[in-house]
Amino acid sequence: MAEDWQALLFGGKNLPLWGFAVRATLLYWMMIAMIRWMGKRQIGILTGHNYLVAAGIVAISASRMSNPEHGLLEALVILFIYSGLNVLQSYLDLKWPNLIGRKPIVLIENGQIQKKNLFRGLITIDELLGQMRLLGAYKLSQVAYATLEPHGKISVTKKFEHQPIQRKTLKLPDKDKKVFLPSFSYL
Repeated sequence: MAEDWQALLFGGKNLPLWGFAVRATLLYWMMIAMIRWMGKRQIGILTGHNYLVAAGIVAISASRMSNPEHGLLEALVILFIYSGLNVLQSYLDLKWPNLIGRKPIVLIENGQIQKKNLFRGLITIDELLGQMRLLGAYKLSQVAYATLEPHGKISVTKKFEHQPIQRKTLKLPDKDKKVFLPSFSYL
């Protein structure tokens, strides 16, 4: 029995079936804990290092769950270090964004494609035009600015005359300005 626990924690050639179940369960809960530790920013904004961490956590966990020669403790340590480095990278990115992160890149300015910036962002004209169509801008003449954001998505600001009509534009009186937080009922 002690050999089974030894194989579970430190790896060995003969890991019992229950050892795989325990290993998979512990690694699953550890991954959930590490993702929560890394914070919501990691979920909402998929930067390069976040993608690397997500792929790395999956690869580390999969190899440690299925290979009996790898120990559970080394997997937990690797997950902790990997997640810790991601938290450090995010902190540095928040503290010194120009040094660590990327800056937004203007791809279109006043309807004119900035070819130099397309090259900097590694974006083709077809990709740019496709993203513009998805955002409701069908002509370059409609666009005041199109920007490649640091998280990899393109945002489009239309020229004033191509923006949706608002009550203020039509000089209509404002509706009730009260804003409430949504409340959820679990019944």
